Amino acid sequence: MDQQSPAAAESAPPRWYAPARVVGFVGASLAVGAFPSFSLRSTITMIGIGGAFFWLGVTRRLTRHPAVRKVARQALWWLVPVLVFATFELVSFALGSTPAHPTLSALADPVLQHYWARAAVFLGWITGYWALVKR
Repeated sequence: MDQQSPAAAESAPPRWYAPARVVGFVGASLAVGAFPSFSLRSTITMIGIGGAFFWLGVTRRLTRHPAVRKVARQALWWLVPVLVFATFELVSFALGSTPAHPTLSALADPVLQHYWARAAVFLGWITGYWALVKR
């Protein structure tokens, strides 16, 4: 049996915390997936949930994961696709998002027309943002 110190036991979240978070995230994703892509309702919901996460991160009410102090050289290779997509998006946006130079959001529109795709993308968005809040 693992014995935790009293201080660690006090700072640890309750046992129901993780399953409740998963149910909440999935429930929110299923609800937001019903909204049309890039609609006012979906935008307001994203801003509301993102604002709540931001507030939780700023107030430091959550237990945090230890920060990474040094990034391995192999991890820096992940910057290559990020920079490629960022450059693609900026050039396409500067050229006006024409059919010859569409932005990533214009390319995502056919996929995001489907309910399950919108719900899955929203679930990924709030899960990723939650991971940032916990840092």
